[in-house]
Amino acid sequence: MTVILFILCCFSSLAGCLSKNKQECIPLKEAPSLAAVSEHKEYPYNPLVPRYYAAGVSQVERDEIQKNVAVESNQIFYEITQALGTNRVPIIGYGSLLNKKSAAETFEPETIETFTPVTGWDFQRIFNVIPPGESQRRRADDPADAWGLLNIQENPGYYFNGALYQLGREDFVKGRIREAHYNLVPIKITVAGKSEPQIAYAYAVKDQAYLRDDITPIPGYYSLVLDAVEEAGVEEEFRKTTYLADGKCLYYFTPPASSSSPGDHQPPQQLEDKSREL
Repeated sequence: MTVILFILCCFSSLAGCLSKNKQECIPLKEAPSLAAVSEHKEYPYNPLVPRYYAAGVSQVERDEIQKNVAVESNQIFYEITQALGTNRVPIIGYGSLLNKKSAAETFEPETIETFTPVTGWDFQRIFNVIPPGESQRRRADDPADAWGLLNIQENPGYYFNGALYQLGREDFVKGRIREAHYNLVPIKITVAGKSEPQIAYAYAVKDQAYLRDDITPIPGYYSLVLDAVEEAGVEEEFRKTTYLADGKCLYYFTPPASSSSPGDHQPPQQLEDKSREL
């Protein structure tokens, strides 16, 4: 009887441990000491940008939107560089920007050359963003709930691996157009191999219209990101510092295979504009 009870206790402890790990990924950590991130300004996305990608919009209208975004972004670029004492804006990528080929579709080669592995602190990386319209990476046979794009949300003790880019003025403008519904938020980072923290900026969605807790990653988007972290040899770290929309650890998630034909499905929450997926 004693032996049976011992075995049952061991099994119970193991099950509890496994259950806990499925929720938590890896242990949380206290972020390195640094002046309050809140001292730095946050910038909302430009509400005109979704229209830039809407179906049926003329090139003339797109040019006007781009001019509007450029004027606003130039002012933001000036404010950030003045506050940080730099001539470029440090941006941490944590999703598609981990993939240099994807980043190169937007940024100049000299910006891609600044790619630096970093850790972002006190933010949780999570697949809880839906695209505002049709998704370029959706396929006809993707699961009905597979609409998730990556996001980060402020959460003390959480951290994630990312890639830092130093953006000049032109790439900064293009980055804001690419990340159509993402705000610019200040974030504490540390460069790989160094302990001294610094301030950078990241793209983060806060508009509740684009946030869901009942979706899974878009397989094509997931593959794009995973290809990058596999190539860099940091897949396990990525999977253990990333969460699904329902809060479970990505480490235990296996996305379904996808067909090669694009689908024409709309996201679970119908929205009027049809922006590309970021």
